[in-house]
Amino acid sequence: MNELWPIPSAEALEIVRQVAIELRPQADKLIEEVVTSGRQTTQDPAWAEGTALADLDLEITRTNIERWLTGNIETPGRRITPPRTEALSKYASDLVLRGFTADDIGPWRSAQSVVWSWWLRACLKRATHQDVLQEVIEVSAASITTFTDDAMAALSASVQASQSDLAARTPLQRQATVQLLLDGAPLERKRAEAELSYALTGDHIAGVVWAESVESAPSFELVGEQLMRVVGAHHRLTLLAGLTTAWIWLPTSHLPTVESLREAVSPAPGTHLALGNPAKDLLGFRRSHMDAMAVKRLLLRLGSSADIVRFQDVRLLTMLSEEEETRRFVEDTLGDLAHASQDLRVVVRTFIREQFNASRTAELLFAHRNTIDRRLARAAALLPRPLTENASEVDIALLFVELTKDGPRSTKAG
Repeated sequence: MNELWPIPSAEALEIVRQVAIELRPQADKLIEEVVTSGRQTTQDPAWAEGTALADLDLEITRTNIERWLTGNIETPGRRITPPRTEALSKYASDLVLRGFTADDIGPWRSAQSVVWSWWLRACLKRATHQDVLQEVIEVSAASITTFTDDAMAALSASVQASQSDLAARTPLQRQATVQLLLDGAPLERKRAEAELSYALTGDHIAGVVWAESVESAPSFELVGEQLMRVVGAHHRLTLLAGLTTAWIWLPTSHLPTVESLREAVSPAPGTHLALGNPAKDLLGFRRSHMDAMAVKRLLLRLGSSADIVRFQDVRLLTMLSEEEETRRFVEDTLGDLAHASQDLRVVVRTFIREQFNASRTAELLFAHRNTIDRRLARAAALLPRPLTENASEVDIALLFVELTKDGPRSTKAG
C-alpha cells in the first residue's frame, strides 16, 4: 500500500516505535477509557453495555487498537491496514438490522481522540528536540487518522454489502418468514433476521394499520415513518397483509400516548391504528402483534370508528369475547350512565384517571370546580353502585361506550 505522507527521520521513527512499545502493555486500560468515552458520545440504547452491538464494538475496538500499536512497533511510520475480521461483518449486519449506517458510528471517532491523547503524552516525554517532535507528531497524526479512515471505509463497505443482500429479499420471503415466526416455527434467529432486515432481540412494539376500503387506504410506508419518529426508533419492519392492511414492528419499549400518536400520525377518515404492548425478544415480537390484532378484532366487532387504540387501554374489553356479554357488562356497570351525555362521561373518566381529585379534573377540563361537582353528583345518581367500589370497571365500561358508534343498545325490557 502506498504511503500518503513523507517518511520521517530514523530518530523520529525510533521514537514512534518506542512509544508503541510503551503503550502496548497498557492496552487494556486504554481500551477501557475508549469504551467509556464512546458510551458518553452516544446515548442510543443499542450501544448500551451488554448489548450485541456493544460487545461487537468492544471486540473490534480492541483488535484495531492492538493492530495499530503492533504495526507501529513492526513498521513505524508506515501506513497500517485495519484487520478484516468476522466480527466486523457481524457488526455491519447488526447495524443494518437496526437501521443504522456507518455514519452513525460516533464512538469510533471518539476512540481515535482518546488513543491520540495517550499517544501524544507519551511522545512529549520521549522527544527532546523540537524538530524531531514535530516529525513524530506529523507522522503519528497522519497514521492514526488514515487508519481510522480505512477502518470506517471497511465498515462502510461491509454495511453496503449487508444492505445489498437484504434488498434482494423478496416481500413474499419476508411475509413467509414473519408468518412462520408468528406460528412459533423453529426458525434460526439469525436467518430470520437476515430475511427480515430486522433484529428480533430487544424491545418491540407491534402495530396494525388498516383501512375500511382500498380507496381510503393510507400510504403504509408513510405511517411507518411517522410511527418511527414518534417513538424515536431508527428502524422498523413493515409488511403488507392485504390491500388494506399492514403490520408494523418498531424496536422500542416507548409506548406513546394516544394524543401524541394522533398528532404524529393524523390518520385519515376510515383508517385505524392498533398498537400492542411493548415486549421483548422473539416472544415479544409475537405477543405484541397478537395484542394489536386483538385490538383490531375488538374494533371490528364493535363497529368502532376509533382511529387509534392501544391494547393496554382496552385489554379487559378484549377478554370479553361475546358482544352481548360485553353490552351486559356495560349495562350492569354503568346503569343509566351508559346513556348519559358525552360531557358527563368524560368528567367521570377524567375524575377516575386523576385518582378522584376533583380540582385536578376541573383544571384539565377547563371547567369550574362547582361544575365538576354537579356533574359528578349527577353521575353518582345514575350509577348502580358508588363509584369508589368499582372505578376500574366503570372506566372500562365508559371506554366501551366511547369506542362504539352509537353507544350500547339497552338490554332492558320496555
